[in-house]
Amino acid sequence: MGLPLLVIRHPGTEIRNDRALKKPITSRVAGKAESIRERWPGSTIGLFSDGTEGELAPFLQLSNVRRLTFGNPLADLLAMSRSSLLVCNGSTFSAWAAYLGNMPTIWFPTKLGWPLHPGIRDYEIESSLDEPLSRRFIQNVESPLPNRIN
Repeated sequence: MGLPLLVIRHPGTEIRNDRALKKPITSRVAGKAESIRERWPGSTIGLFSDGTEGELAPFLQLSNVRRLTFGNPLADLLAMSRSSLLVCNGSTFSAWAAYLGNMPTIWFPTKLGWPLHPGIRDYEIESSLDEPLSRRFIQNVESPLPNRIN
């Protein structure tokens, strides 16, 4: 099964501010993207970021990764909300995309503190990006809720 679009929102400020980690955050997110692509071969990965080409090199070297921007934040937000799976940091921008898109979401390292899908186990997960995806989360990705803006 190929996902229509996996979106990773990974702002460059997050990359620049996380230098203290033993394993750079770009490598961790790229590793998670690779494991998701292995799970769903043929999936397209869209990358929204304000990072530089050099900072994003671990992503841009993966096959099926495209850096995306639609010219303004609102257009980017709407494009992100149309994805099948969102991997993002705990920003309000990402939270709006996850809410409007109603898609399964991987938050790293943590979400903002309120659930977007209360009562649905493993529809949104917090992750250090190193652990495997749960069976329930995979089922949620393969049978998602309807998009809120269709």
